[in-house]
Amino acid sequence: MDLRKLTATIALIILLSLQPGAIVRAYDKVSVLRNLTAETDSTSDVGTNATSCSVMSEAANLPQPDTTRVMGLVESSSQYVLVASEGSMSQNGMSYESHDDKNECVLVPQAIDVQFTATFPNGTQRLVIFTVAENLTRLEKVTVMQPFYGFPTGYQTLWSGYELYALNGGGSMFPQLEATGLFYQPSVAWPGLYGSGQPNCIGGTTPCDLLTWSGLTPCMGGCNPLFQQGSLASVSCGAVGGCTPATYYMFYEVYPSTATVCTGSSATISSGDSIESYVYSATIVGGSSGQWYQLVKDNTNGNTCSPTNPVSNSFTPYYAEFELEHPVNSLATTYLAYFSQFNMEGRMYYNGATQAINIPYSNSWGTNYIMDNSGYQNIAVSSITSTGTGWGQFTSTWLTSQGT
Repeated sequence: MDLRKLTATIALIILLSLQPGAIVRAYDKVSVLRNLTAETDSTSDVGTNATSCSVMSEAANLPQPDTTRVMGLVESSSQYVLVASEGSMSQNGMSYESHDDKNECVLVPQAIDVQFTATFPNGTQRLVIFTVAENLTRLEKVTVMQPFYGFPTGYQTLWSGYELYALNGGGSMFPQLEATGLFYQPSVAWPGLYGSGQPNCIGGTTPCDLLTWSGLTPCMGGCNPLFQQGSLASVSCGAVGGCTPATYYMFYEVYPSTATVCTGSSATISSGDSIESYVYSATIVGGSSGQWYQLVKDNTNGNTCSPTNPVSNSFTPYYAEFELEHPVNSLATTYLAYFSQFNMEGRMYYNGATQAINIPYSNSWGTNYIMDNSGYQNIAVSSITSTGTGWGQFTSTWLTSQGT
């Protein structure tokens, strides 16, 4: 397909749409968005509504969707047929958008997102995400965006935060069975508003992004698999200025797979919301070894994003990650967005108990990654201290996006 035909195809999708970001309640409508990010849960001073409910157990009790009906609804839609006629479609994710009903201590499914990577003959790729109503009666929304990856290779230039582990009395490493992060979603903006010499955030090629995530991996610095989940914040501008409003989405990923994004109205997050990101072994909630749950929750509005099924993987993670990152997309490494200063709290589960991240830090069990590109330190990260509420926390401060 040549560029003019691809442009015409995308234009046709837009013509089928309401305004970008609108909720569409019909089969023949589409809304096209361009960016992404995520949010959190409770139980700390960052959370807003502490409760005896366990969202980790609630996520494990989500029902299994009727995937045959879901896929039938998606693949029969005019939007799917249109995109599939112009390129190849590869499904790489199915997610629940749920709401946390704390009165009933249950996650209530609101919608199902089915994600595909569309690859066109000229090599262009896009994520195409179909949001299906929970009662499986209609297609609510279609979202198109750039693919992106949280990436371990070159982490010293991409990551900023802490990688933590724990040793037993004999000097061997404990397996890590949980990594949970908790933070207020920082706002993002074009870095040029806050310093000279900053990169432009060109939509479609080099947007300015920020991933904030917790994760588990078996290798120092991350390797296959690397479980990640949290938020993506993104800002895009024209080549000569004029930036669109920043966008925020929940995401999860098991590297080396493409990140999966929840984009429907039941998974919205905003800057300033309290966000909690979980990855944990099913054994913590009475499940089977080798099964892993991922969940992102906005404590402020109760929205959550999670895979429809636990991930089966027999790996043993030894490292818990609490990181900020500028991600990799299908075209190039994105620039780091400016972000407001914020605290990230964290906890881990090892040796049969939940531990605040200041405990391994105080024992020098870990590595502090500093994002550094072309001689510029991009982010300042404080030491980890105790919150006094069962969590440890550190502060992240934007310095510059130069070099990213």
